[in-house]
Amino acid sequence: PAPLPALPPAVLSPHGVLTLADTPEGFARRNTMHSRVVADAFVPAGGRPATINSSNWREMLLPDGSPNTKLIVEGANLFLTAEARQALFDATKLPVVKDSSANKCGVCCSSLEIVASMVLSADEFVKIKPRYVEEVLEKLRSLARLEAELLFSEARKQPDESLPELSVRISKAILRVRDALGVLMDTFDETQKQRLWPLTRELLPPVLFENYAQRLPERLPWNYTKSMIAAGLASRMVYREGLSYTEGLAEGRLAEFALTYLKQEQHVRALAAQVVASGVPHARDVEALLLRGGIRAAAEHPHGVDHAQ
Repeated sequence: PAPLPALPPAVLSPHGVLTLADTPEGFARRNTMHSRVVADAFVPAGGRPATINSSNWREMLLPDGSPNTKLIVEGANLFLTAEARQALFDATKLPVVKDSSANKCGVCCSSLEIVASMVLSADEFVKIKPRYVEEVLEKLRSLARLEAELLFSEARKQPDESLPELSVRISKAILRVRDALGVLMDTFDETQKQRLWPLTRELLPPVLFENYAQRLPERLPWNYTKSMIAAGLASRMVYREGLSYTEGLAEGRLAEFALTYLKQEQHVRALAAQVVASGVPHARDVEALLLRGGIRAAAEHPHGVDHAQ
């Protein structure tokens, strides 16, 4: 690609301006753009960490004291300092989607890249790349939607707590469940580990199972599989049940409850599928209700659930 200074002026819109940072004026305009432009949403996707900090966050305010944007989504890690995020919230209630929420899909994407490198040769990956990429994107869109829905749902319940604070709580809640379940899974024997393997189908791109199902268990180390399953369950549990419930689970029973939750999740999903297959009136509504509240109810009262088919 040609360097930016070589960009032909003809490709700019009638209102477009190319400003380079090779002059004092251009340097200053680049470094203050985030505070000069009024926008519906500001998504910093690059720049230096702590660009907006405790000493300059007020530059984001208009003369009437309102922010120059209605929303900030931190596409660039650490673009705002914690002090700046909180100050903007305290002064204006500006919603800032913290980097840990905004960029969570990046971690998951990297993990699925590692899977491809462990399972496939370079030539094999090239053959399925278009479909693999699309299936990864589908999973990332779903994850991003779940994160956003929980984040803003919790914000409506707790309007005095900023989005960055809630982002931190969501991450800690997921990690707490994941780590507890991971410790328990380390005690599993080979039979127990094999029983968990089918859970990987909903965590990995389907194309892998269609073409390379036989080699997957051999090439994915147990530590990776364990982490993937534990993180997947922890995320589903926190996203479905919310912060108050998952944070309130006692440490001593967290791992066993998470495992029970996993088992009942599979059972309730099977029941929901049977309801849909039966063709009864409002089957889809019943399915949604079962999946939304049935898993938690079954996990809390596992002995009262009839598993007979």
